[in-house]
Formats: sequence, C-alpha cells, structure tokens
Amino acid sequence: ICQGDEFFLDAYPENATNPTFLWSDGSTEPFLFIEQGGTYWVEVSDPNFCSFRDTVKVTEVAELTVTAGEDITICRGSEAVLQAGGAASYEWEGDNIIGDFFGDQITVAPRQTTTYTVVGYGGFSGACEPKTAQVTVTVREPIVLEIGEDATVCQDSFELDATVDDQNATYEWEDGSTDPKRTITQSGSYAVSVNTICGVLVDNIELTFYEATLELGENIELCQEDFELDATIDDENATYLWEDGSTNPKRTVTQTGVYEVTVTTVCGDLTDKIEVTFGNLTLNLGEDTKLCEENSVELDATLDDENATYKWEDGSTNPKRTVTENGIYNVSVTTTTCGVLTDEIEVLFFEPSTTPKFEFTKLIDEVAFENKTDRKSTRLNSVTWPSR
Repeated sequence: ICQGDEFFLDAYPENATNPTFLWSDGSTEPFLFIEQGGTYWVEVSDPNFCSFRDTVKVTEVAELTVTAGEDITICRGSEAVLQAGGAASYEWEGDNIIGDFFGDQITVAPRQTTTYTVVGYGGFSGACEPKTAQVTVTVREPIVLEIGEDATVCQDSFELDATVDDQNATYEWEDGSTDPKRTITQSGSYAVSVNTICGVLVDNIELTFYEATLELGENIELCQEDFELDATIDDENATYLWEDGSTNPKRTVTQTGVYEVTVTTVCGDLTDKIEVTFGNLTLNLGEDTKLCEENSVELDATLDDENATYKWEDGSTNPKRTVTENGIYNVSVTTTTCGVLTDEIEVLFFEPSTTPKFEFTKLIDEVAFENKTDRKSTRLNSVTWPSR
C-alpha cells in the first residue's frame, strides 16, 4: 500500500453459509481495515466445523515526492537542462524538448518563457498515485555589454561602466580589477570581461585624454621691426581665428597692440591674448666734442626705460656723468626691451693763457718762431717767412 493510504482485506469466502472470522488482531468481522504495513492472518470457520487460515504480508510504500528543480533563466537562443527527482520513472510535458521526453533529465530550448511538467511514477507495484512537478524556464533578451566607443576625453578623469542586466554577473578588467565601474585618468586601451547567464561577454575601448594647451606668451616689449605670434597647438583638427579675421595659426605683427586668438577644438574653444609693444630706444651721447671755454661737460645716457641699468667705462652707474678732462668716454645700457646698447664720445678741452709767449730765432734766409702758449694740446705750431 502507499504510505498514508487506507486498505482493507476481505476474507469472506464464496458459497459460504454463516461463516465466522478471526483476524490476527482479534477482530471477527469479514473485513479488516489497515493503515500500515505488516503481516496479517485470518481464520474462517463454517457451521460444519470446517475452517481454513490464510496470511498476507502488506508492504507500505512511501508516498512519491517528485521534484523538477529550481526555476531558471536563459537567454534567447540558449538551451537549458532540466533535472527531475523523487520517482522511479518520469515523463515530461512542454514545448521545444530536445530528444526523448522520458527520463530524469532532458534538454530544452524554449523560444519564450515556458513551464515544463514532469510526471513521476513509483515503480512496478503502482501502489502510489503518480505525482507531478513543474519548473519554469524564463527566456530573456540577450545581455548587451557596451562600455562605449573610442573617445577623446576633455576632462581630467573618465568613468567606464561595464554594468550589465544580470545581478549575478562577475567582472574582470585587463588590470585585474573586478568592480563593474572604473575611473580612468590617462590615455590607453581598456578591456573588460563579464561572465553572465548568457555566457562570457567582452568589450574594449581606446581613450585619449586631450592635452593641447594654448599659450601665446607673456606681454612683451620689443625693439625689432616685427614679431611672429604662434598659436599652434597639438591638434591637427583645430581651427584658428584671430581678432582681425585671419585663420592661420601663425601671424606676424609690426605694430603695438593687443592680439587675441580663438582656437576651436574637439573639447571646445581655447582663447588667449597678448600685448605687444614695439619700442624705439636709441642711445646717443652726441658727436665728438671740442670745447674752448667750458671747464666741464655733462654726458647724458638716459633712456626712456625706467628699469634700464647703466655702466660707464670707469665703473660708475648713473645715467648722467660730468667730465672735466680730455678723453674717450663710453657707456653700456642694459634695457628691458632692446638688450644692451652702447655708445662713446671723445671730449677735448682748449684753455689758452692770457699772454702768448714767443721765442724768435734768426736764420740766414728766414725767421722762425715757436708758439709757447700754455695749452693742453701737444701739437707744435710754427710759422716761417722769408728774411729781408
């Protein structure tokens, strides 16, 4: 009998008249109800004092508990293996079963979510009723892994996100990290492998961090006739626009002014400007000078440059200098815009005495005299004329 079922034994003989009954449990009815396994006997007697005895062994079989496994989820186009248990033999029901419908294990490939039923049988005795179990195979759309297209990054960092619609997915990046998200700070190739219910998915991306900068330089003062401005950046696709409408990255300027350029890049516009001042510094101590009455003269090397420094041949550093002796005087001026400028001047002083002194010498044919005037010049003047 099946465990938990009730069963009765019938001992009433055919063609018997008023028989009596005695069961192994002492009961005297023609029927014996039983609920568990065991050995049972009955003794039957008739009025003629004829009797016979019979024995039966009742085996109790456990009730079937059939299982079909946990519900599962697969991706469309995939297969699933279903496993039953708890019975001696099985028969499956459902769509898209691959191969045999019988057995504890089958393979299915449903195109949509499907519930499969398995019927379990208890063996040859048939003591227990067949039992059933069900399992649902959920069919979902394929999982897509997409960390993005190759990109140029304009900010300082960039987050890669490989998260997929599978809470049990596991992740591994090329550097061994296992988080689904990753922050990148430098150019390079990055790859991730994701193990999902739809299999192993792989994707990669190339990131280039934009590093081009625009620098026209500091404001500048110049002494040359022209100056080249260069706005070129490390981006072959950049376009240039100066304040005068010109579009070349380089530009030659010849006038004092403020110059501005806008460079359009994949990361937006870069703008810079510069003030260029063309100077006209000239160092001029004057022409060489001969002085008759003055006792001194002031030499002036002052330039229109408040940061200029001065150095004369005697080591003095003032822009102005008073001299009282014959000589050649030179000065070097270090400027902030025109480099080092130099100039020199020769100064001669003439100082005659109040009474000229002459000495005469009589010659045979002529008379000569020598100028003995006290003067700083070393040159000797003489005059000759014929004698009479």
